[in-house]
Amino acid sequence: MTNLTHIIEQLGLSDNEANVYLASLQLGETHMTTLAKKAHLKRPTTYLAVDRLEMLGLVSRTKKGKRNVISPVHPRRLVQIAQLRHKQIEESLPQLLGLYNDNNKKPKVQMLEGLEAVERVYQEAFESMRNKKEFMFFTNIASITGTFLTVAEIFPRLLYKHPTIKVRELVYNNEGGRDWVSENKLSKNKGWEARLSEKDSHPFGDNEIMITENTVAYLSAGSDIFVIFIESEDLAKTQKAMFEMAWTKAGKI
Repeated sequence: MTNLTHIIEQLGLSDNEANVYLASLQLGETHMTTLAKKAHLKRPTTYLAVDRLEMLGLVSRTKKGKRNVISPVHPRRLVQIAQLRHKQIEESLPQLLGLYNDNNKKPKVQMLEGLEAVERVYQEAFESMRNKKEFMFFTNIASITGTFLTVAEIFPRLLYKHPTIKVRELVYNNEGGRDWVSENKLSKNKGWEARLSEKDSHPFGDNEIMITENTVAYLSAGSDIFVIFIESEDLAKTQKAMFEMAWTKAGKI
């Protein structure tokens, strides 16, 4: 009986409603008091259950004399309810998928503060990009090394540690940027490539932007150290397009 109760509940019935329906099947035409005793429920609870079962077409209620008589409807009605629910879900599926897709497109945003958080973002990003596409960077290395010396030290080590990762950097053309490019040309990472960009094609000031396949990280090197990490394939595509335009304009070193 417990198994039958559980099966019926899958159609959206409560435990009380399932028990009252099963009791009515066993009793056939019966009065409310007898039905309540069979279902081991109080009369008010049984009344509520019968109201819902009647609405679903699982029982019928007639009057004989002064008393209500409850009769079960053939169990085939359960199959009809299941089919109706299935049809309703099928018809609602396009709307449900629309909601699902909209939620998937919403960016996931995190803001992490402090030097340690910034270092962790770089390390975790490199670890996650093994054997994947590439990193793209807009960077003003002079401002980065002034605040994030350890980050600047981590980057060459990560290039050395992951020689198969492809990295392209648009480095702001100043003394620090030229030194950075010159030093990293000695890296064993054959996938690393850099170009020097002028101010008109490098509009991001002292901030660094890291772009991966589906994420964008904005690194602030100002008085407050933080990184805004955004997971969004659409936003990453937009930033990649901007990078490619600036990359083409910068020209090869």
